[in-house]
Amino acid sequence: MRDEALIKGKELIEGAYTEKGCIHYLWTADLNHPGRVVVYEEWESGADLEAHLKGEWYLNMFGHLAKVQHT
Repeated sequence: MRDEALIKGKELIEGAYTEKGCIHYLWTADLNHPGRVVVYEEWESGADLEAHLKGEWYLNMFGHLAKVQHT
C-alpha cells in the first residue's frame, strides 16, 4: 500500500511544487515503519505554508492517503 500511495501521489506532489513559496515537497517511505509515508515540506515563508495548508493539493493528500490505506 505504501508504494501505491507514493506512486499515485505523484500528481499531488507535482501540484504542490506549483504553489508560491514551495522549496521542497516530497513523500518518502519510512524504512523503520512498513506502510508509513513521511511527508517533508519546506516553504519560503509561514504565509506560503498557511496558504498551502488551505489549498487543494494539501487537502487532497489526506483523501488520497486514506483511500490507499483502506484498499
